[in-house]
Amino acid sequence: MVSAKKTSIKHKLFVSQISLILVAVISFFVISSSYFIIKTKDDIILNMKYSSSIAASNIYNYINSMENCVYYASYNTKIQNILSQEKTPAVFERMKNYTYISENFTIIPSNYNFPIQLTLYPANENLTIIDGLSTDKIDKIENSSWFKRLKENPTQFFYFTETEGDISYFCIINTLYNSNNYDDIVGYIKVSTELPLFEDTLKKGSMPNCESVLLNRFGDVICSSDKKIYSAKNVKVLHSTSEETIDTIKLDKNRFYAIKKNTENSRYSVVVLQNTSSVFKTTYRMFLFLLISGSIIKSLDTLIYAMKKAKFGELNPITNCNSKNAELVETISAYNHMVTSINELVVYNNNYLETLKKYEFNFLQMQIKPHFLYNTLDIIQYLAKENKTDDVTFLIKNLSKFYKISLHNKSEFVTIENEIKHISYYTAIENFKHDNSIKLEV
Repeated sequence: MVSAKKTSIKHKLFVSQISLILVAVISFFVISSSYFIIKTKDDIILNMKYSSSIAASNIYNYINSMENCVYYASYNTKIQNILSQEKTPAVFERMKNYTYISENFTIIPSNYNFPIQLTLYPANENLTIIDGLSTDKIDKIENSSWFKRLKENPTQFFYFTETEGDISYFCIINTLYNSNNYDDIVGYIKVSTELPLFEDTLKKGSMPNCESVLLNRFGDVICSSDKKIYSAKNVKVLHSTSEETIDTIKLDKNRFYAIKKNTENSRYSVVVLQNTSSVFKTTYRMFLFLLISGSIIKSLDTLIYAMKKAKFGELNPITNCNSKNAELVETISAYNHMVTSINELVVYNNNYLETLKKYEFNFLQMQIKPHFLYNTLDIIQYLAKENKTDDVTFLIKNLSKFYKISLHNKSEFVTIENEIKHISYYTAIENFKHDNSIKLEV
């Protein structure tokens, strides 16, 4: 009897100890898994924010470059003069005009690091239409829906998409006016690029299992990373997504985490979608892998640390990843590609801004120098008729020295000595014109 009681007590103690151990293990498992699920979800949401910001920035840079391209082509004074001629020139002159425009429309797009095409649609017959690429007849666009919208609501830049054959294009068009009469439209200049450029940009900036959608400010879908077609109801839901705040939305029968990021000028926005079910599936799968693979934990910590550094501007690719988990390797590869793309974009943007400053400076010089030369030559002609040889000699001498310095300096830099001389010759000529009203102090 005593022996049976002892056995029963031992059994109860054993069961109680096992129960305590199981409770501790289960508690640890539940707490760890809950923490990991929350942490993974937060990381995914953070990455969605980064993806939307990067995609919106890349899209804006492409569109901004296209705007600059069509802007410089539109405000070429010689093209404006060609299109503004009241009388239709002879065939030879029209051919000459076409050649000038065609050459310029080939050179200008070459300054950009992605393929773009310029096309002019003249409203008159002041140049010969040959190739249908750099120039085309306005009859070709007059019946298009986007042209009718443009006529109803004229703007400096008009944005639209069009399809030719099997290829879709993103386009910006600018209306050209007669420089002497701004009620007279003399033509249209269009800059276009293939829409897959934007689709690839969205795809490269997206996380695995994510979708990215590009919308315009009117709520129309321009394109998406997976070329999916969205119903009108779903498009409305996408357009109503909060900016830079995670929403949970429903598209058809699926639920998604969604975040929207507007481009810098707010004309376009990028919506990044992550299916909620795939988030939790990925979370549980990764948690199970973490239980058996220490290398995954190390690689994941490395990725998280790199992302936190990226938040403060340190964009360095991850080079010390030894994980054997395919999904994590793919994620790190996508992160490295994203970081490399951003760094390349920063370098391109810096070079582009420097080039833009040079173009603006050269453009101003082209506008100023001819007027200065023509005015001075007119005065010299007048003085020559009046037989004022001393004044003619004075002006020709200073004008010659002025342009000798201008035309012989092909460098970006000029010495202070030459610049002072350059200004003094210019001031001497202007003082002659304006009765010594300019005082130069050096």
